[in-house]
Amino acid sequence: MPVFGSSDALIRRRRRQRGLAVAAALALPAILAFLFEATHDPAYQFVAAMIACFEAVGFLLLPAIAPQGILTGERRGELRVDRTGVWFRKKLALPRDQIESVWVEAREEGGRFVHLAARKARDDLAILVEDEKHVSTLLEALDLRHDRHAAGFVVESAPLRTVVGQRLTRALVLLGGALLGGAVVYHAYRYALVGFALVPVLALYSMTLRRMRLTSRLVAGADGIVVRAGGVLRQIPFAGVRTVTRSKAEAVVELDTREALTLRFVGEGAEAKCNAFVSRVKKSVACVDRKPDPFAALLLPAASGGRGVQEWLAELRRITGGGAGYRQGAVPDEELWRLVENPGADAGARAGALAALRPRLDEIGRVRIGELAGGTAHRDLRAALEAAAAGETDEAILEAYVREGGEAKPRA
Repeated sequence: MPVFGSSDALIRRRRRQRGLAVAAALALPAILAFLFEATHDPAYQFVAAMIACFEAVGFLLLPAIAPQGILTGERRGELRVDRTGVWFRKKLALPRDQIESVWVEAREEGGRFVHLAARKARDDLAILVEDEKHVSTLLEALDLRHDRHAAGFVVESAPLRTVVGQRLTRALVLLGGALLGGAVVYHAYRYALVGFALVPVLALYSMTLRRMRLTSRLVAGADGIVVRAGGVLRQIPFAGVRTVTRSKAEAVVELDTREALTLRFVGEGAEAKCNAFVSRVKKSVACVDRKPDPFAALLLPAASGGRGVQEWLAELRRITGGGAGYRQGAVPDEELWRLVENPGADAGARAGALAALRPRLDEIGRVRIGELAGGTAHRDLRAALEAAAAGETDEAILEAYVREGGEAKPRA
């Protein structure tokens, strides 16, 4: 099992309470000053002035007196990385199954930060490495290959909405700005001081809008991408992707249908995240076999006439019984495995092949299926793979596929 390690590694973590501490430090003198204005008690004025003075001195001296890394979140210590996760100072800092995605940030002074985005943003972790070779070694130790790990990203919802939704959002933003602007003009005309006080409200409004942008979760696996667009959860196979291009923090995925999907990445390192996504998609699209599979049609839900899981299962058992000739539909196990492991094949056919293989799956086979599940983005197929890896029956595998969005009926 590959291992990446260092006796004096530099890591960087998100500082959780830093913003809250700064806000509290600024708010306390302001509250005391307000109390002085309201009560005219000199004690409040004296205390507010003293606290503000101490905070100003402390702010200037903080870089010199604070422990190393407390402001940046950087720490040094023993590091070990393997398939269980990232271990720092002999403690599990980030489990492997909590890693959503990876992106790399080059430093001007040399080296690269490998950012490991966690399911919860507060657990994000960055590790400083020397060069691209060490980046590859680190990712190999975590087993984060594109075919073993489905990466999760966050993108803006606005470009994914319908045209009507986008126009409605713009109208609401403009209306809110117009109302606030009108309030400032009106109060400035009648009450000068109140009008000036409303000016910061406009600035706060503009900053709030940026933070209130709605986002969607984007998942990229070896088989395709999954994202909520226009209020609908879309599962897009890489076999249907024509090209993918990038401009700064925005990626455009063009489908074979000529539809273009705009993905605008947000947050820290948005451009690096976008670049990581585009590189991953290009690699996955290049690995997809677009040739029609001769056995896929036999295993699709359409083979059961769209009558449901039981009919689909009965048809699978008939055509993979082993006694029939090829003209009657018998499919060898090696062909079933090839179909299950082909990320470019139809998800329904892969689920059918998986159910057909289930009676002959041993422990090694279940582990093999579990590794496939880890790199699968499509929810229906991933549910079927996880059910098979857990030792569920062939019927339970098909039910998991249908329950998570697959269709036990002919596909368009």
